[in-house]
Amino acid sequence: LAQCMEDSSMVPATVEKLASVVFVRAVETPALALTVPVVLRGLAVRQDVVKRKACVIIDNMTKLVPHPREVHPFVDDLLPILATLAEEISDPEARSVAERTHKVMQTAKETEVGQVNKEALLELVRGQIKESVPGLANFVAGLCQSMAESRQFNKETWQAMYSKLGLQSELADAALTLCLQSLET
Repeated sequence: LAQCMEDSSMVPATVEKLASVVFVRAVETPALALTVPVVLRGLAVRQDVVKRKACVIIDNMTKLVPHPREVHPFVDDLLPILATLAEEISDPEARSVAERTHKVMQTAKETEVGQVNKEALLELVRGQIKESVPGLANFVAGLCQSMAESRQFNKETWQAMYSKLGLQSELADAALTLCLQSLET
């Protein structure tokens, strides 16, 4: 993958290899972060067969995404290209694959993705701690939000973070629960 990003002549072969990969597990944001740049390069080559395979890769990967939030970081990069390909690819089969993939990505874009309720989280943290250090509540709330948006939901990790900040580790449970509830959609 890295060589493909350096050498554009490797794009068709890399897309071909990527198309032959059988994804058997859920595909999450980190895996997409590695493959989407290659797929984007595949969508930009002149050969319709490579564009078609790149669209198939996107379509297959999105079927294995456990939640639309995994795809959201890439939707704005992919949608305009897929829309153009759905109209301009000369090969009818490749065009229909691009149309189908565009629809899948459009659906992912329109899906509501839960976000951490920042105000409620800050209010909770302020209620938990005596702000002896100016800005501590904002800092702790920011850490909690970052951990939640990074999908780090290990209870012990949250408790360790609170403990290292000199806070009661049991208070982390309430912040974790609030973040989980606000991310559910």
